[in-house]
Amino acid sequence: MNEKFVVANIKCGGCANTIKKELEKLVPELAVAVDFEEGVVEVSSANSFSREVVLNKLSALGYPEADGNNMLLKAKSFASCMVGRLN
Repeated sequence: MNEKFVVANIKCGGCANTIKKELEKLVPELAVAVDFEEGVVEVSSANSFSREVVLNKLSALGYPEADGNNMLLKAKSFASCMVGRLN
């Protein structure tokens, strides 16, 4: 199963690192690729997974689907970005 998500607020490799690490913790069998320049998160797995679970986690990290402009989520993404740069 493969899914592609276009998300807001991805700014750098730190953001990508946080997204990859947190999604892999959420669903260990996921393979996660992040293109921060395009704002795309691609996940794949031999097993099925819930698109909604992945979207909820992305949103909780501050990277919602690219369809709105929420300042609180932008602030969360800055925090996730900093954590990703440190790891």
